[in-house]
Amino acid sequence: MAQELGSVAEADPRLRVRAAGRAYVAFAVEAPLLFGSMSSGFPAPEGQWDGTPLGDLSALVRDAVPEAEGGAVEARSVALWSLVHGFAILCTQGGLRELAPRRREELLEEVLALGVRGLRSDGD
Repeated sequence: MAQELGSVAEADPRLRVRAAGRAYVAFAVEAPLLFGSMSSGFPAPEGQWDGTPLGDLSALVRDAVPEAEGGAVEARSVALWSLVHGFAILCTQGGLRELAPRRREELLEEVLALGVRGLRSDGD
């Protein structure tokens, strides 16, 4: 994910969120056993997510939605992670595992677009 984010370092923060999601799913598809092992759970004490995937994602969300604070950042980060992780699981173990790579990429782009649109704070 760091490599992918490095290629969009100066981009719109929402594009960076999408790049991170794209890299997450690519890793899952390219190394499903390692992905499964790594994503089986390494809990961090509540609120102490620096250096964890949730902490990294929260930093991206804070950049993408600067008006969001505290719990709003956390909720958006967990929602995005759930979205991308669920997509990765479906592609590696579930009903989407037989999709052609091109179709998987198309669906992922649509899913990421929906997730990023959900970051907006309208109606909060």
